[in-house]
Amino acid sequence: MDMAQEFAMLRRKAEGIERTLDAQISRYTQVTQRLSTKYDLTSSPSDLESGPDSEDTRSLSDLSTEITTLLSQLDTLTSQMKSLSSPSGQQSLIVKRFTEISADFRSDYNRRTTSLQSKKNRYDLLSSSSLQSGSANDSDTSHLLRERTALNSSLTSSHSIINQASEIFTSLKTQRVNLQGSGTRVRGIASNVPGINQIVEGIKKRKQRDNMILGAVIAFCVLFTMWYMFG
Repeated sequence: MDMAQEFAMLRRKAEGIERTLDAQISRYTQVTQRLSTKYDLTSSPSDLESGPDSEDTRSLSDLSTEITTLLSQLDTLTSQMKSLSSPSGQQSLIVKRFTEISADFRSDYNRRTTSLQSKKNRYDLLSSSSLQSGSANDSDTSHLLRERTALNSSLTSSHSIINQASEIFTSLKTQRVNLQGSGTRVRGIASNVPGINQIVEGIKKRKQRDNMILGAVIAFCVLFTMWYMFG
């Protein structure tokens, strides 16, 4: 199997993982939305005791494991395709596309996971405080809840900033690769220019030589005609 065939095989596998990831991320989004709604609506002691459905919790865990595995497989296939592709051309564009797809899926997955975890932490605190004291209106408990909420808010903001910085870093790396590829193509063109100039100069010299020969032949014919007629 040559490199082109191997690249095509890896591409088909990556496209299959892409479709599976798209479907699993959609299912993951639906489950996190259901759980987020239940965490948000959990306010009374009876709600805290019932809590979210265990089925959704198990489904979320299974989906999380599968998505993480698929992302790892997609990154591996992308690295293998990159090792087989040239710095410029159609194959490099395909590698770039799968790199961006992996980054988008991972960013979406991390963002939803972080948001749900923040709400779950608040739910766990409310559940523990309410079931132990029987009331969430106690002054000490209320103070702790406010402190925990402020801390979770800060953590969520920090995670958001980190995710944005990671996306910017990935974008800058992609731009650097593109600029390096452009520089390589420009140097290639520049290295070929002297050869092109030599070819053009050779054509010009040959054309001048042909014109001189043609002029000499015409002059010889004119002189021969005059000598023949008047000689």
